Amino acid sequence: HTPGNLDFKNLNVTSIDLNDQIEIQNLKDRASKLHIFTVDYLAEIIRSKNLIPLEDRNSFDLFVKEDQLSKIFEIKSLSNENFVTQIRSAIIQIQEYIFTHSQIYKTDGFDINIQKFIVFHDNPKNYTSEKTINKYFLFAEKLKINILWLENGEIKNSINSLMPW
Repeated sequence: HTPGNLDFKNLNVTSIDLNDQIEIQNLKDRASKLHIFTVDYLAEIIRSKNLIPLEDRNSFDLFVKEDQLSKIFEIKSLSNENFVTQIRSAIIQIQEYIFTHSQIYKTDGFDINIQKFIVFHDNPKNYTSEKTINKYFLFAEKLKINILWLENGEIKNSINSLMPW
C-alpha cells in the first residue's frame, strides 16, 4: 500500500481535551492510519541507514541522534481541508519538543545541533494551492525547518529543504 491510498476522513477520536486545539489535532494524527504508515515507513528508512529511530508517544514522532547532529521528525497526514492547520501545528510542535527535551528533560541528543523536519504523508500540492504552499514553505525555511513528503514510495523535499541523508 502507498500512503495515498489510505483514507482517514471518518476517523472518530474520543476522550480528548477539548481545550487544547493542538492536542486535539495531534491525537487525530496519531490515530490516523496515514500517520502510522508514514512514521513506520520513515523509521524503516532510518534503520536502513544503520541508525536508531526513537519515538516518544508523548511528544516527537521520530528522533535520530548521530555523533554531532540530531534530527527530529514531525509527521503529518493531509486532507483537502487541513494543510494550514497541520503545518502550523507541526512548526510549533517541533519548537516545543526541542525546548522541552533540551531545557527541561535534558534528553540525550537534544544538546547538540538538531535538524528539523516536517514530513507529510503525500505531496502537499495535492491538497492545497501553490500560493498557500509557498507561504508556509518559506515560513518553515526561515525557521530552518525542512519539508519532506512521501511520493511514489520515495521521500521528496521542497526546493530549499535538506534531505535527511
